[in-house]
Amino acid sequence: MKQEIKFIYESKYTDEFVGHCGSPHKIEHTISGETDLTELLEKFTYFVKGMGYYPPENSTLEFVPNDDDQP
Repeated sequence: MKQEIKFIYESKYTDEFVGHCGSPHKIEHTISGETDLTELLEKFTYFVKGMGYYPPENSTLEFVPNDDDQP
């Protein structure tokens, strides 16, 4: 069985916004379930940018230890 990872963002029209911000749209990004963690985070970054959120320049998503786990 082929596995996939799918990110979906869907905005609905609302009277609170006018113009482009209020236009409904859908972003769907599908990747292979065989993707490794590094590539998964990279693809998720593209998905986040597609929704209109921009992380700081030259930054990447990564997992870091919780402060509680520090000695």
